[in-house]
Amino acid sequence: MLALFIGSYANAQNYVNKNAKELLTSTQESNSERKRLLYCVTTSCCGIGSFGIEVWSHKECTYLVTGKKVSVVSLKNSDGSDYKDNEIEIKNDITLFDKDNSLEEEGLEAVMKAGLYQVIDGQIAFEPSVQRVRIKKACVVSHHQGTFLGHSYDYTLSTCVYYPVWESHQVRSIQGGYAVIDIRQDEKLLQLANENENTLVFDENIILDNKYIIKAGRYSVDEGKIYTRNIQLK
Repeated sequence: MLALFIGSYANAQNYVNKNAKELLTSTQESNSERKRLLYCVTTSCCGIGSFGIEVWSHKECTYLVTGKKVSVVSLKNSDGSDYKDNEIEIKNDITLFDKDNSLEEEGLEAVMKAGLYQVIDGQIAFEPSVQRVRIKKACVVSHHQGTFLGHSYDYTLSTCVYYPVWESHQVRSIQGGYAVIDIRQDEKLLQLANENENTLVFDENIILDNKYIIKAGRYSVDEGKIYTRNIQLK
C-alpha cells in the first residue's frame, strides 16, 4: 500500500519535464545517428529550490536528438555528493549557456523554465524553451603588464556578467543571471586550477566594476573559463 501511494503521488506531480526518463534515455543511447553531444559546461552555483539543498555545482550538457535539443543537468550537493532527491523546484527562469553563440547570433536564448522538475539518478533531463533575448551583457576587462623575475608579461583578463533585463537593480541577487570569468591569459590561475582537478577556491568575494559580487567559494574551471551563478549586485 505504501509503495502504491508513493508511486501515485510521484505520478501526480505537475513536473515541467514529465518525459524526463524518455529524454534521458535518448541521450544515453549508443546510436550516434540519433543523438549528438553539442557541448558540456560545468558551473558553480548557490542554493536552488525550496528543499533545503545547497547545490554548489552542476554539469549542463546539451544534445541534439532527432532534430530537437535536450539539456541534461547533473546536480551536486554542497558536500560534493550526488543529489539524491527525485525532484527539485526551480524558483526562477534560468538562462542556459550558449557556448557556441549560435542562439545569440539570432537574438535568441535557451531557458530552463521555473517549476518542479523530476530528478533521475541526480540528473534533470528537459527540453529548453527558446525565446527572444532578455538578458544584458556587461564585461569588465583589465590589462596587466610588467615584469616578474626578469621576465615581462602582458595579458588581459576579462569577466562578463549576464543578467535578466526584467530584474530590478534594487534586488541584490540576480535571479537567473550568471558570470563568465575568462582566466586563459592568467598562467598562474590556470596552473593552480590544473593542479586541483580544474577547480579554484576564492577565499574572499570578488568585486567587479564596483557593482557585481562573485561570492567566495569553490568554482569549476572549464576550458579556461569559470561559469557561475553565484553572483549578486553590490
